[in-house]
Amino acid sequence: MPLFDFYIMVDWSGGARRRGGRSDTIWIAHGPTIADAPLTDSPFSRTEAIHLIHSLLVNEIESERRVLLCFDFAYGYPVDFAAALQSATGKSDSDLPWLLVWQYLSEQIKDDEGTAPDAKPSNRSNRFEVANQINARLSADPKVAGPFWCASPEADTFRKIDHLSRFKLPRDMRSKGSA
Repeated sequence: MPLFDFYIMVDWSGGARRRGGRSDTIWIAHGPTIADAPLTDSPFSRTEAIHLIHSLLVNEIESERRVLLCFDFAYGYPVDFAAALQSATGKSDSDLPWLLVWQYLSEQIKDDEGTAPDAKPSNRSNRFEVANQINARLSADPKVAGPFWCASPEADTFRKIDHLSRFKLPRDMRSKGSA
């Protein structure tokens, strides 16, 4: 008997344009363990991907099936990131410092910027700008990077990004606590 009844595997790539079915887009493979092969979908935006994943999960959970959901992105942050963000923002949660990180990111990051009501999601996000702002807050010296790096080339297309490198910097060039 398999440990799970249904699998959802997500390749969470993608840029700031509506694209689906190509490289550098979101791909979702899903299906029951008894299937010969998974179904695959490539939604055109992060919002559409979230809706698809949510509907798959709800359907399987309502049917009382066990689901394994996997994403291909990091779930963690650099050492002492929560404490540094608390210090930089003046907000504090000593019992659940990770919760402050989630709340901060939830408040700051906006997907589908510029999407008109009742229109298809734009897939534009301010995630690079938020990472840039956090790096600026956590780095006393603009020549020393903060914890975030790997801005895509399109990051500069929409906003000025001056504290977010496209490449991982050598350890001596990174701020304390960055990975």
